[in-house]
Amino acid sequence: IAARELAAQQKKQKEEAAKKLAAQEEADRKAEAAIALAAQQKMKDEEAARKLAADQEAKKKEAAARELAEQQANQKEEEAKKLAAQEEANRKEAAAKALAAKSAVGIIFKVQLLASSRDMPLRSEDFRGLNKLSKEPYNNLFRYMYGNVNTHFDAKLLKSNADAKGYTTSYIVAYKEGKRIPLAEALKYVSE
Repeated sequence: IAARELAAQQKKQKEEAAKKLAAQEEADRKAEAAIALAAQQKMKDEEAARKLAADQEAKKKEAAARELAEQQANQKEEEAKKLAAQEEANRKEAAAKALAAKSAVGIIFKVQLLASSRDMPLRSEDFRGLNKLSKEPYNNLFRYMYGNVNTHFDAKLLKSNADAKGYTTSYIVAYKEGKRIPLAEALKYVSE
């Protein structure tokens, strides 16, 4: 009986030892798997960090390139503005010289809007928003004019504006040294 009990105890001890060994092996396997998983995660984290650093570097370079391009564009825009301003100044100077030469002839163009027996005040609102108005007596009437320009071209622009405001029967008139003259005569003095 004692030998059987001893054998049963030894068998039980072997089974417990085998269970402990299996449990230890399972724990070791889980630990190795956890270590491998941690190593994989570390590699993924390092790769993500490298990607993030590369993305940030690329964004810095892109921002620097954009800033440089913007500076260059602004510089070109400023140069273009200066050039345009110089060209405009040159154009105005040439126009002023041409105007001075034409004005020396003493020819002025206006657009006659209407003639009336009524003496009306020269208010823009009474003439559909037109300004630079003038009037002159003529026989028993008053002639109402719009504008005061030195070129026939500008007078045609005034006439178009008067037409747009409803004065479709208006026409261009000319003055030499303050005296009304026929338009054909005025055009002989002024070249377009």
